Amino acid sequence: MRFGLLGIVIALLVTLLFLQGAVQGGGSTTDSSNTEVLNGAMIYSTPHTVDRIAVYGNTAAWVEWNPENPDIKGYKEGSLVTFANSPDTETWVSVGSIVAWEDYPPGGNGGNIMSSGGLIYSGNNPQYPDVYDHNVVFVDNGKIMAKINGNLKVIDNIGRDDIVPKISSNYIVYGNYVYKISTGEKWAFDHNNKFINVGSDVSGDWAIAFGRNNFGKSIYIDAFNLYNGAYVRVWEQDVGQYTYFDSVGIDGNLIYWSCDTIGYVYDLVSMKLTSYSVNDGSLDSLVIGGGKMLWDVVKDDGSYEIYMGDSPSTPQNYIEVTLFNSGGIDASIATLLIRDSNGNMLGYDVNYKHYNSIPNAVIIKEVGTYSYRLFGSGYTYSVIGSHGGKYSLRIRHFGNARAFELDVNALNITISKSEVHHYIVDWAKLADKVKGAVQVSVDKDGDGNLEKSFSLSSGTITDTLFSSGGSNGNSNGGGSGDTGNFKSFDFSFNMGGTLCVVTGVLLLIILIAIVVHRRRRR
Repeated sequence: MRFGLLGIVIALLVTLLFLQGAVQGGGSTTDSSNTEVLNGAMIYSTPHTVDRIAVYGNTAAWVEWNPENPDIKGYKEGSLVTFANSPDTETWVSVGSIVAWEDYPPGGNGGNIMSSGGLIYSGNNPQYPDVYDHNVVFVDNGKIMAKINGNLKVIDNIGRDDIVPKISSNYIVYGNYVYKISTGEKWAFDHNNKFINVGSDVSGDWAIAFGRNNFGKSIYIDAFNLYNGAYVRVWEQDVGQYTYFDSVGIDGNLIYWSCDTIGYVYDLVSMKLTSYSVNDGSLDSLVIGGGKMLWDVVKDDGSYEIYMGDSPSTPQNYIEVTLFNSGGIDASIATLLIRDSNGNMLGYDVNYKHYNSIPNAVIIKEVGTYSYRLFGSGYTYSVIGSHGGKYSLRIRHFGNARAFELDVNALNITISKSEVHHYIVDWAKLADKVKGAVQVSVDKDGDGNLEKSFSLSSGTITDTLFSSGGSNGNSNGGGSGDTGNFKSFDFSFNMGGTLCVVTGVLLLIILIAIVVHRRRRR
């Protein structure tokens, strides 16, 4: 009898453990120590040396060192193109919405920054162009120059022209310095003398720095979050004297580099490192841009092949949501509840019940406010009146994947007790100011019936909107207004979870059978 009870208890414990694994740890992850083989389509082959490859979506470019005539070749929307073909020496290339490169006439003292749209700048010694959308940054005799929204200006003059500047939606990095384009603010990385800096790059809120330390015996890559100051040592490796990076950069949440014929990608969201090799030949460099990977392979005969494929994960934009005049669970005016397309929730409902089931969401607590950082799309933002009053809601879209940066601001909006205001944003439509970009609906008493709905093309919303008419019914296809009866969590089983369940059930059956068999023998 003692054994029977003990056996059943053990069986139940084993089953519970497997069920827990099914719910919490189902599935598998790739061991970062494994090296995967890059797969993609070859788009170009040449007997000449290839350098400075770059990619943004379906547009790519590279310098082909043809001894007779250096070219800037490329791949644009499915076709091979030549961006530059002249006796001038092109030494750098960068791809955004346009392609930019250096152009120096033989024997001349001056040079140009050219683009696929024409001349950008002509000066003494312009170098190292980088592109974000149609904005270009470069260096000319130690001056950091930029053409932002069509206007050419000097960002800074610090007397150095041997470091490559990089540009994103709102930042320029140049060595140890960061410049915020919208405000002109400048600050230096606090590296605490940890390393000798070689180069840097920026995308969205993240900047990276790379170089050598330990008297040149090791190389490293560091990541810095410009929003909250977080520091991550992404990679460090002891190397020989002649080991160097073939390429380093960041696009969205993906840091990429190649070193000693191996390519690496580090995902800042999942904190996962993946390494890559090629089937035939050796990997010379690897880049990522706009969700695409581009790499060139050196063949045994010295020729080059260029391949293109999808990146290992899509560089992620993110959304930041802040409800002002709200203190979360202590809110005296209103609370914020966010729901994704799968029914997961984040925030507080009408009963001050807290939810935090949206994957990868980040909660940022500040005085008097709760801000939420979200990845992905398809969210409904519901402001729920607790005691009533005025609130302001800010929803910001950050172009972490070299996209656009947009804001939705609901300013000083009046809300009554139990009233619910739903907001849904289509960021692509908002970029083009198309009607339906922002959907707003009002549930006056929180019963799930929408009394007003509005379809807007602008991201600025004032209190007069809510006192106006609006269409009756749920015309915007938005939230139901039922903010008090959501499921607090969901179980999600994948293939790994299913195997855990099946294994647990089989073990339970086997152990019960053993117990029954032993009892019958008695």
